Amino acid sequence: MSVMYKHNDSFYSIYGLRRLFSHVSFPEEPAQEDLMPLGVTIVAAPAPAPPTLEELRESKRREIWGAGDAILDEVKRSYTQAEIESWSKQEQGAKDLAAGETTTEAAQFVAGIATLRGIPVDTLRDKILANVTAYGQLCTAVIGTQQRLDDLIKAAQTAEDLEAIVWPETLG
Repeated sequence: MSVMYKHNDSFYSIYGLRRLFSHVSFPEEPAQEDLMPLGVTIVAAPAPAPPTLEELRESKRREIWGAGDAILDEVKRSYTQAEIESWSKQEQGAKDLAAGETTTEAAQFVAGIATLRGIPVDTLRDKILANVTAYGQLCTAVIGTQQRLDDLIKAAQTAEDLEAIVWPETLG
């Protein structure tokens, strides 16, 4: 049980009490008899006010967004930050190569990576395009789920409605 200390109709934590009576040495957890000469009473700390529906909505929204972001972050853990930052350029380069455009900066970027890896440009192009498709499908599922659940959060009328909103075990 959490306690507060009452003195002259004001409530204090133990730290506030020590500041108020800085000239007095208190035990770590003073007993009532230690405080009676000072006119201080030990009282049960008031229970915190329950969160408002809007606070619960914001908490649920952070939970749902966090769940979706965690799924996408898991995919990104397999890559360096530099590679992640180059994804849009890799995608454009792979699309350029697939369209027969080999002289664009992005196509040359992909070709350079393939050469340095020691693999055919077409192999890397196909791998990038497959990754773009797979990540795009995952993003579609995550974002669509986040937005669907966010709509439910906005429509919730009670704390129980919000508690019933959970991230699904499978997407789609």
